Amino acid sequence: METGTERVGGAVTLGLLAAWAVHDAEELATVPGWLRRNVPQLRSRTSPQASRSRGQPRPRRT
Repeated sequence: METGTERVGGAVTLGLLAAWAVHDAEELATVPGWLRRNVPQLRSRTSPQASRSRGQPRPRRT
């Protein structure tokens, strides 16, 4: 078995490029809606330390 002598055809290269483009287009179309639905829940999970990094005041302990 020889290695390094096989060549990839142009159709394979274009097919991979097309698959990558479709995948990225799908993410661009779906991520904004997902973010709108899930950001509040994700923010409620963050630690107080993460809140401070966004410039929000530290919650007071009682």
